[in-house]
Amino acid sequence: MSKDMLTRVIGCKSSFQIWDKIHAYFHAHTNARARQLRSDLRSTTLDNRTISDYLLRIQSCSYLG
Repeated sequence: MSKDMLTRVIGCKSSFQIWDKIHAYFHAHTNARARQLRSDLRSTTLDNRTISDYLLRIQSCSYLG
């Protein structure tokens, strides 16, 4: 477990509390990432790009993060 994650679960009294804190942390980050990807994809337009460049831009959204 990373030091960052360990600091989040210090003080938990049960494995359920640990799991709940870890789950809440990743759930929040997953939702935020999904919102960001939706926004990036919605704002991606063809403009003056070639189809190849346009598709590369869309593909690059999945690598960011």
